[in-house]
Amino acid sequence: AAIMLTEPKTSPVLPWKQVTYGILDAVLFVGLAHLNVPYFELFAIVGANLLNAGLKLTPAPRMIPVT
Repeated sequence: AAIMLTEPKTSPVLPWKQVTYGILDAVLFVGLAHLNVPYFELFAIVGANLLNAGLKLTPAPRMIPVT
């Protein structure tokens, strides 16, 4: 599962997104393990990848015309 976490196609590029991705995955990993969820490692990675996909969908800043 650790190899899948650092796979380039699903890992964020920007440093602040990498930190967010890592923290979320760690929280999901520990939380799901504590709840004894089967295959918690993979579910944690899926959750982190969904967040990463959501971060990619954030709209670009709008340009305000100067008058």
